[in-house]
Amino acid sequence: MFRKGITSINVNVYDYDEEGLIRIISVAKRVKKVRSAKAPNWESSSHKIVPEELNTSLDVQFIKKKPVKNNNITVFIVNQYGENLAFYAVPIGGVPKYNYKIKVTK
Repeated sequence: MFRKGITSINVNVYDYDEEGLIRIISVAKRVKKVRSAKAPNWESSSHKIVPEELNTSLDVQFIKKKPVKNNNITVFIVNQYGENLAFYAVPIGGVPKYNYKIKVTK
């Protein structure tokens, strides 16, 4: 859950070995891809937090492309101050859904 004062997050990934993709979904942003790394390298990607995302959760999805039986990956997410953010199996307040804005023009 993002509290007031959080302006960005940094997602750090180790050893995903291009097995798939990692993406983030929020109430304000539809899909944001996260860079992933091959061992022995870390990959880091920064993501801005907009006011609509405060007091909500992010949905971090790991989507596998290849069947791999044994690959341990490491992921940690920090705020702009380098403080770790908590992971929850079920996001607080439910899975965030992107808020579509439909405009009709003549």
